[in-house]
Amino acid sequence: MTVDRSIIRRLIAQCDPQKPLEAGSPLYVPFDKDPSVRGEQACIDSLRRTIFDAESPTCQLFTGFPGTGKTSELLRLAGQINSNPPPDSGYVLYINCEEYIHRFFPVSVTDVLGAITYCVAREADKLEKTATPPGETYLRQFFDSIRRFLPTSAHLQPKFELYGLNLMLELRNNRTIHDEIEEALRKRFQDFVRECYEEIGRSLKRIQKPSEAAPTASSSSPTASRRSTR
Repeated sequence: MTVDRSIIRRLIAQCDPQKPLEAGSPLYVPFDKDPSVRGEQACIDSLRRTIFDAESPTCQLFTGFPGTGKTSELLRLAGQINSNPPPDSGYVLYINCEEYIHRFFPVSVTDVLGAITYCVAREADKLEKTATPPGETYLRQFFDSIRRFLPTSAHLQPKFELYGLNLMLELRNNRTIHDEIEEALRKRFQDFVRECYEEIGRSLKRIQKPSEAAPTASSSSPTASRRSTR
């Protein structure tokens, strides 16, 4: 039997190991049952239990070789946490660091911390539906704080408006500007870390507010409940 080439292309595209599967995708194959090839319990079930049973916030490392399904499993976990009733519910913010950090360049602490801070602040802006584009307020503050430590010959232009939300792309793709900013952050590293933690803390409180404002129950939906942020 001859298979049309367009069908072959479509099947190959659907089997791209670099493309993660969204939660509920019909392409997902459950490797944890019928029969189990990865253990008696799904990896994300163990991870979810570890997160929700902890008395304080935790940091978990979920690692594996490229193309083994790490992101697909984490997206499934996010879908479960967002849809589960309490006490196993929460608000999940998924951050794809490759959107902000070049995989072929050395990665620094400031790269990772800056990307996380920006994404959390942007998420809070989205939920509050701020007048400015989500994330712009934080980026403007970040820009103003580093400009003071750059030499007059710096390639980073003096006006934030020349970059706007594209500042994150410049940090990722323009190595000259990235290195200038990295050098400026080294001069005030402790202050930068403190500012990031403070911004993340403020943003998490803003993210919690819309969830807490949701009704805890209703006659038409008895399972409706407020969600906490983890």
